[in-house]
Amino acid sequence: MQSTLNQGSESGDKIDFLVQKVEEIFKKLSSIDELTKKIGNFEISVKSLTKTVEKGSKRIDEVEKSMEFMNQNFESSKSESEYLKTTITEIKSEHGEMINGFDCLRADMDELHERHVDCQFLIRVYLI
Repeated sequence: MQSTLNQGSESGDKIDFLVQKVEEIFKKLSSIDELTKKIGNFEISVKSLTKTVEKGSKRIDEVEKSMEFMNQNFESSKSESEYLKTTITEIKSEHGEMINGFDCLRADMDELHERHVDCQFLIRVYLI
């Protein structure tokens, strides 16, 4: 009878051991389920971040295109401004030359006027 009791005790120990192992397996499965949920949440977060980065990347591309357009316009305006400055400088120089020319013409006109008056005087003197 003793051996039957020992066998029953050994079987009970084995059952307890198996129950303990099954409980450990359930705990591990539960942990795996939690990890699966966390990985799923992580994937959702990564997808969301990817979409956000894609939107940001598109926006950066738009800004770069705008900056290139503005830079081209700036360079064009800069070239035009330099051309206009050069043209204004040339016009100022020509204006100065024209003023000098007018001054010379005025002096010549004054001299011609004096000669004309002198000629008229001489004609009157000879006619009298």
